[in-house]
Amino acid sequence: MIVFTASSARQFVLSLPYLSRLKKRRKKVKKVKADPKGVLTGAHYLDGDYALAEGALAAGCRFFAGYPITPSTETAERFSERIPSVGGVFIQMEDEIASIAALIGAVWGGKKAMTVTSGPGFSLMMENIGLACMMETPLVIANVQRGGPSTGLPTLTGQQDMMQV
Repeated sequence: MIVFTASSARQFVLSLPYLSRLKKRRKKVKKVKADPKGVLTGAHYLDGDYALAEGALAAGCRFFAGYPITPSTETAERFSERIPSVGGVFIQMEDEIASIAALIGAVWGGKKAMTVTSGPGFSLMMENIGLACMMETPLVIANVQRGGPSTGLPTLTGQQDMMQV
């Protein structure tokens, strides 16, 4: 049996050849300046996922619960970086069902909240979306759609989920 402390386990994992190369490629996260309401100041280049997160923060979103699923993962990453700076809460849930349940709970608690997902994750959320509809609970769910039939091209965006939404 091998026992690792937290620091020795990290050293061991980072010593693996693939992960050490991955660590070198990882981009540095820049600190961004924002006013207390969460609005970015200055000029910034944003992709769609980052713009979604920044728009939600500027609108007052202070709770995010999500599960990483391609191609919406970048939105969750941006929330995890930025929402603590405006006094909000970011929770990475164990699956899409838990993320929609946490979203409903946060809205019932009076928070401006949202989640992001993609086609298969949106399908998993349907039961709780039905609950929210029956309880007349307003939800903000961003469905970053995949290209192709369902999971055919999971890294590209598309419009195949429009009928489901």
